Amino acid sequence: MDKTMMIWEPDNISGLWLNEVRVGEMGGNSLGFYGGLFGAKGQSIIAHGYNGTFHYWKQQQMDNNEIWESQVAISGHFDEIYDICWHPSGDYLLSVSKDQTSRIFSPWIKENKVVTWHEIARPQIHGYDMVCATFIPSKAHCFISGADEKIFRVFMGSKSFMQNLNKIAKPNNEFSQSEIKQLEQLEKSGLALGANVPALGLSNKPVFSEKDYAGEESLAFQEEVMIKAAAPAFVEQPPFEEQLLQATLWPEIQKLYGHGNEVICIACDHHGKYLATACKATTPDQAVIRIWDTETWRQKTPLTIHSLTVTQLEFSHNDQYLLSCSRDREFAVSKRNEDNSMNVLCICKKAHQRIVWTCSWSPDDKFILTGARDKFVKCWKFNDDKVDCDSTLPTFDFAVTAVVWAPVNQITNNHNYMACIGLENGQISIWLASLLGDSLSWYCASVFNQRFDLFIHVI
Repeated sequence: MDKTMMIWEPDNISGLWLNEVRVGEMGGNSLGFYGGLFGAKGQSIIAHGYNGTFHYWKQQQMDNNEIWESQVAISGHFDEIYDICWHPSGDYLLSVSKDQTSRIFSPWIKENKVVTWHEIARPQIHGYDMVCATFIPSKAHCFISGADEKIFRVFMGSKSFMQNLNKIAKPNNEFSQSEIKQLEQLEKSGLALGANVPALGLSNKPVFSEKDYAGEESLAFQEEVMIKAAAPAFVEQPPFEEQLLQATLWPEIQKLYGHGNEVICIACDHHGKYLATACKATTPDQAVIRIWDTETWRQKTPLTIHSLTVTQLEFSHNDQYLLSCSRDREFAVSKRNEDNSMNVLCICKKAHQRIVWTCSWSPDDKFILTGARDKFVKCWKFNDDKVDCDSTLPTFDFAVTAVVWAPVNQITNNHNYMACIGLENGQISIWLASLLGDSLSWYCASVFNQRFDLFIHVI
């Protein structure tokens, strides 16, 4: 529990076992190591921690001395993942979990061009279970997350993260022109070096110099130990666990207040101009969908549609419509007006016999998929601002908890669409659809059984 691991060897003269090697970590909020293991040849050791973390050391020869150096190890969440989303550029993936953290994973392009995926940042370490997140495409490296609290928090990428991303995932500075323009705007606006969390606090405070990490008391100790541990990590390889725990936080730039209960889901349009949010609800007043302007962070006119908790929100690909589904067994489509306000276009009552967990737009916005606890997936035709049931997939063995369309049309010569469906038992299946006249004919292409122990939250 002192965050160290030791290697002991017997003394040839006295026979006593003496500590010959000591490895470990400094700082952080970890609870130490719970066990360790030697490699096959005795030249590497690995330790595991309380939160399922791995720490890896390898024996190296340096100046005729044998030293143990830290190596990059695998990492990830240790509890249920509730939401994932890709950065608009596709460079990295954000995930949020019940373990109260948000994590970023990206490819590590090594010198020999070998590519492996690793966790490169932990932008939010919170005090509540995380439930949802989305990127804002109009802002470079900016995402908004929700937890088991009544507010949403907006985070902006730090200077240390962008440099690390450049070194790890883009060693040849392969930035697009739009990314370069966004980065230049961030530099002009005074980009924070990193962030830290005050004692007993929940908000990541921006830090613009390493001196900001030192407190007033015990300054010498702070400068020698705490600053080294908590200052932003500038690395050329994926960070170690002790760095991820405290040195890769993103500064929080905004809070969104308005919901009266714990938030549950969020969606951002494809241009990054508007957000839609919802919270847990037992009455129509609580189940309102709030629309936010990402430039001013102010609310537009809320939408009162459902009577119970809204389970998922999704904007159409042309950003003119908002799709919502709810525990009240209904789904609805709202339309954007010329003044950018939104009003309810149509409500499909009794769409399913049980809770509607998930919904999704087809790439051309002509069809809608919904999945529910009644074990059905239904396809709906959206045309002339009307919704009609087009087809129903065969009954599944378990509740349907996630559906999503593949983001391309014309998958093959014979199939126009592809969809992925996740079930309560962890099963994932791929379905292909062919357009026969005005309706879709579905075919199950493949099934992945028992890939996960828990039900699928999101695909």
